[in-house]
Amino acid sequence: MAENNEIIILKNIVGILDQWWTPIIILTYLFGFCLVIMGLIRMGTHKDRGGGTFYGPTMTMISGICLLSLHSVYDIITVSVFGSEKRSLGSLGYDITTNNVSEVYVQFALALFVFIGLLSCIKGIYMLHTSVKDQKQNEFGAIIHIISGVILVNIQPFLKMIGVSLGGIAESSINNILNLI
Repeated sequence: MAENNEIIILKNIVGILDQWWTPIIILTYLFGFCLVIMGLIRMGTHKDRGGGTFYGPTMTMISGICLLSLHSVYDIITVSVFGSEKRSLGSLGYDITTNNVSEVYVQFALALFVFIGLLSCIKGIYMLHTSVKDQKQNEFGAIIHIISGVILVNIQPFLKMIGVSLGGIAESSINNILNLI
């Protein structure tokens, strides 16, 4: 009976994460639009004040454009790094239909990784914008967040790549885990 309750709880959590996926994408687009407008305004007022570098406003606009074209950014990185087909960001992409406990846990973990990956990439792109304002923070942290977010969104191809690279027992173990999906 406890296994059934665990399965129901995990299915509900994945359903809730799937419901939050679209609002997060919409807020990302809205935030990207605001960053582009803010970058344009900062560039115009910067020019009126007479000089300096355009690095800050340019990074703000680049961050906004990356957030506005989040699907394309993910597609470019996914195809170039993993060589796999494009990953649609239209939904979480996980719906637990099985009642096998181990399959449910693996699907839940993968769905959670994908959701955290989306948030990590969004945070990384925003960190590119804030790294200009805050000189203590550098762009390296933003790049790490973006890379880790892309890896987490593409966790299945990444695990397959790791399994093939390591070979042997590691490859068979990873394949066994991915076959539970």
